[in-house]
Amino acid sequence: MTSSQRRTIFILAGVSLLAGMGVFGFLVWTMFRNVMQPPPPRGDDRRLVVTAEALQEFGGPTPNPAAEELTAIGQFDGSRNINYEYNTSKDPNAETRLVTSTTTMVHGNALSAIQAFKMQQFATKAGVKLARGAQLIDTPALLTVGDANYAGVFRHNNESSGNLLVVRQGRYVFTVVLIGLVFDEPKEADALMLPLVEEAKKRS
Repeated sequence: MTSSQRRTIFILAGVSLLAGMGVFGFLVWTMFRNVMQPPPPRGDDRRLVVTAEALQEFGGPTPNPAAEELTAIGQFDGSRNINYEYNTSKDPNAETRLVTSTTTMVHGNALSAIQAFKMQQFATKAGVKLARGAQLIDTPALLTVGDANYAGVFRHNNESSGNLLVVRQGRYVFTVVLIGLVFDEPKEADALMLPLVEEAKKRS
């Protein structure tokens, strides 16, 4: 092999390496861009969260669009989080208090969802322990829908103040936190979460 041929091979190898690094850099930049500047939620993302409209059927206040926020964030592993929040403190006309959030995690496979389902319960329970005067009472009979589920009632100063509802359906994990509205009947809790479960089944 001549020196000219060796030089050509080294040049081609260098170009290939730089091209590979460029593609890798572009992929990393794209992932960071999606996390730091997430795209707007899809039109059908509302079907995967518990909205104020849904809670109105169970005694919640009249919804005000100014009091809600819906976001969606793509993760590095290809999963996707959809977050919905509603807080009546942003509604000057609200007569009752309601703070609710839904976090829907869409995983690439059921195994990841199973792990996330367990972690959601652990993280929330740990957070409640840090709140003075707050408790989370397990109520396993309150939910029956989904491949796996967890239900609890928040109590503050010995009064029920809301719920934690976590449901896994396939690769979807739904976590609903309610403050200001209490579900204590299985029929109503199941009715609240069933539309999310059915939507997950359609998309699986």
